[in-house]
Amino acid sequence: MYTGKLALTNPNSTPLALQNDFNDAFGLHEDIEFSDTTEEMLEAVNSRSFYRKWKIARETSRYTRLESVDILGNVHYLLVYKEADHDKA
Repeated sequence: MYTGKLALTNPNSTPLALQNDFNDAFGLHEDIEFSDTTEEMLEAVNSRSFYRKWKIARETSRYTRLESVDILGNVHYLLVYKEADHDKA
């Protein structure tokens, strides 16, 4: 269902480094790629996150956007891209 392609941004769409929020960014890509459901993907993200808890903010046909707010009020978005329908064939 998911490609393993990820993008971590702030509300201004500024790209951020995955290594700052996740303990094993390469393993995170693999876990997400092998997730069959949104719940499995969210569990994989939360298990590899250093200190943030993520929740689903938006779901589209192209990606799932997760949101996390830290104790200082900083918002981060994690975009997890889905496989296109033509990729499944």
